[in-house]
Amino acid sequence: MQTATALTKTIPVELMGVKDYVTLQHWYTVPWYTMVRFGKWNEILQIPKPVDSLFYLKSVWHYARGMANVRLKNLNAATEELKQMEKIVSAPIMKELSIGGFNSFERVLSIGVNILDGEIHAAHKDYTKAVASLKKAIEIEDGLLYQEPPDWYNPSRQLLGAILLEANRPSEAELIFQEDLAIYPANGWSLFGLNQSLQKQGKKKEANATMKLFKEAFKNADVKLTSARK
Repeated sequence: MQTATALTKTIPVELMGVKDYVTLQHWYTVPWYTMVRFGKWNEILQIPKPVDSLFYLKSVWHYARGMANVRLKNLNAATEELKQMEKIVSAPIMKELSIGGFNSFERVLSIGVNILDGEIHAAHKDYTKAVASLKKAIEIEDGLLYQEPPDWYNPSRQLLGAILLEANRPSEAELIFQEDLAIYPANGWSLFGLNQSLQKQGKKKEANATMKLFKEAFKNADVKLTSARK
């Protein structure tokens, strides 16, 4: 969060709405993505509303608020945030604007639309629709042009794996976490989820080995995970 906040202080905010500089909007939202990543739900709801002309900012703002409301069990509010996000992301201009001239706003933010949709369905225990939405998010994420860091900050597979565990489908979750670890080796989020999925299947030896890897990955962490999606 310190690094993300420091980044925003370097951004000339007066240029964020200028077409040649719209990528600045992406960097400006890094603290918001980080808050979602670490479950800072109440803090997210205190973020001031961006002006309508900053399309990327406004979309991520709705995404973050939607995720916060899901976790705080305000599902009607989360659904309204999703509707507002969908409205912005579906605007034709979102296909014209891009991050660094590569991935369009529409493509990147469609991942968020599907994630938020899936999380709302999961909160309603409709895991069939939740899984379908997360698989769509993964498909879009996998199709993004490669950039470092990735244009989408919160890997969709980690969220899908957590939802599959909620749905009592640990063998499927195991495969998803393994896929994510192939992309992001030794990341603690998927190691934690993989451990949970192995435990639920009674694979004690593999679960213990995975827990050792998780503890190594998170040995310096200042947060305690409760799931692969916090």
